[in-house]
Amino acid sequence: MSKKVIWITGASSGIGEASVYKFVKEGYQVILSARNQEGLEKVKSACAHPANCTVIPLDLLDQASFEEKTKEAIAAFGQIDII
Repeated sequence: MSKKVIWITGASSGIGEASVYKFVKEGYQVILSARNQEGLEKVKSACAHPANCTVIPLDLLDQASFEEKTKEAIAAFGQIDII
């Protein structure tokens, strides 16, 4: 069985950042999204298992990008189990 994949928005700081660390530690593969790509990269590098993370910058106000970003997220780990 493959690892569960969770996509976290707002992952560059605050509750989103804390959620990334928690889920990576629990063995999830995590997709990190927010507008701040530099912040996302810092969170990814601070994870216990950065290989289980991928960064996909995303602005939730840009609805036109959702389809492409979703395809990118699925391509990263083959599935999305939790958003």
